[in-house]
Amino acid sequence: TNIKQIAEDMMNKYILECEQIIANNSDIKERLHSEYGAELDKITVIPPPIDSSYSPMAKTTKFLSEDELDDTFVIGNVGRISVLKNQLFMCQVLELLIDKPNIQLYLFGKEQDTYVREYIESRNLTNIHIMGEVNDTYKLYSSFDLFIFPSNVGEAAGIAYYEALANGLKCFISPNVPNININNKDNINVIQLNSILWARYILDNLNID
Repeated sequence: TNIKQIAEDMMNKYILECEQIIANNSDIKERLHSEYGAELDKITVIPPPIDSSYSPMAKTTKFLSEDELDDTFVIGNVGRISVLKNQLFMCQVLELLIDKPNIQLYLFGKEQDTYVREYIESRNLTNIHIMGEVNDTYKLYSSFDLFIFPSNVGEAAGIAYYEALANGLKCFISPNVPNININNKDNINVIQLNSILWARYILDNLNID
């Protein structure tokens, strides 16, 4: 039994026993009602808080030097490196862009397994960097040109994604990431999980030669 099926079984078993349920957005509220039978009047939507330190004007510290940033288009992802977060997919995308050395992917988060690292090393993908866990995440968002969130299962709360939006970043997300109501929808691109399509979006949508 995979992790997604275990989660589905638990939801089906316990959701109807809950007297009060908190969802972080209206899409999740609707799914709890339509897919699991939860009563709408028992579900309260409370959006996730975003610390003001993630504002693009709040911090200017970066994890890369200005010299490194000058000639580099920095794609970033923050979150545990796992099957569910789907960083392997982004490695496959960057493999298609290996002839564009100015495009670099930085992965931040604890490695739950070594399969992503092994994939990178076996294909000598010098445009992908596993950076490990960090605490001062505002330094990351200040250096990113693009934030990616390619989850391959339904996300309950994509906190790193919300932080990236709060920092004014353009975001590429999979359809498995919940919608969020913000004023600037231009910063959000929802893209089907197809590596060729993502590579094309990176090149065409961001006008990289």
